[in-house]
Amino acid sequence: MPYISGDSIQVLSHQMQSRWNETLEWATSHQLGSRLSPLLCGLLVAGFAYGIVYLDSAVPGVNPPSPFSPRSKKRFREEKAASLHLGYLCALFCGFLVTVFMYCDLFS
Repeated sequence: MPYISGDSIQVLSHQMQSRWNETLEWATSHQLGSRLSPLLCGLLVAGFAYGIVYLDSAVPGVNPPSPFSPRSKKRFREEKAASLHLGYLCALFCGFLVTVFMYCDLFS
């Protein structure tokens, strides 16, 4: 006696489709896409700018040190002070500005 039958797969498929349709209706009624797209665009811009700063350094991740590199973490533990390069701060600020401008919709 098999544990999975064709009928159980059809029932499961029908339940998943109905749940998916309910989720899409809820997201549409709450305008989830228009509320999350500025945040997603800001994160993408910040990630792209962070990558540019990281790859543009003399030795990527070392000079200037990436905030997530083992060298930076070791220095943070030893000195008890965070050192964040200005380029990485600018990358985060660019993402923040894109998010704010998209939420405020200043250009339309």
